[in-house]
Amino acid sequence: IDVATRCVVGMYIAMHAPSAVSVSLCIEHLALPKPDTSNEEGIWPMYGKPKTILVDNGKDFRSMALTRGCEEHQIELRWRPVRTPEYGGHIERLIGTLMKIAHLLPGTTFSNIKERGSYDSEGKARLTLSEFQSWMAQKVCRFYHQRKHRALGMPPIIAWERAFTDSAGNYVSPPLIAKPLEFRIDFL
Repeated sequence: IDVATRCVVGMYIAMHAPSAVSVSLCIEHLALPKPDTSNEEGIWPMYGKPKTILVDNGKDFRSMALTRGCEEHQIELRWRPVRTPEYGGHIERLIGTLMKIAHLLPGTTFSNIKERGSYDSEGKARLTLSEFQSWMAQKVCRFYHQRKHRALGMPPIIAWERAFTDSAGNYVSPPLIAKPLEFRIDFL
């Protein structure tokens, strides 16, 4: 999440446990332009190399690959202090918002075993991983980015557009990563 605009700049959804690889793929997704599909041109215009990445203290954020990739690309990597969730309030709030929506889907696993009870999550599941990834991208781009954000007083998409509008009123895209494949490899 870009803290200034509250836009979801990148995400990576997978079935495996968080790892240095999943962090790398999320950074790649945030830094590079998202591919358009035929009916969704420009749905996710956010991209760009961050100046700083603030992470929690999970082992997936303590990898040599992440540290080396950030150093290679002059990205400041900062870890929030241990046991201080308030430092991650922006992302924690966003995750909570998105999980509330995801838990409405058939096949939800709920937030915990007690809440799940005897609900047959596996038997009621209706989406493949790929379908869920597309569904979540839709929720981010067509719902979250479009709704007025209480802290901003405007939708995140508008905050993003204003952040990249010059004094003449023209939208100026963030600079592109010159060598995307090398960028990806530098974080692996």
